[in-house]
Amino acid sequence: MEFNDRYAQAGTYGQLGILAAEQEQWTPATDYLLKALEIFIEFKDEYRVGVASRSLARVYQATADETIVQAVAGVLGVTGEEVREKWGG
Repeated sequence: MEFNDRYAQAGTYGQLGILAAEQEQWTPATDYLLKALEIFIEFKDEYRVGVASRSLARVYQATADETIVQAVAGVLGVTGEEVREKWGG
């Protein structure tokens, strides 16, 4: 693995985001998970896109922070309503 491997970074960002969420550190959790989501989309890893998206959904459910919905919508290239529907309401 070469230094600065973006795919490996995405995995690290995802894990950091999950850990931050478990500690209820919502802002860093959101930031890390969004970075992971962006990179997993870049690498077309649908499974990990789903994992990152579900993790962001849990952060959103805990915080009701609408900026999370809008940020995810921007990364996915969809509307906020589509993100909410994907997340179950």
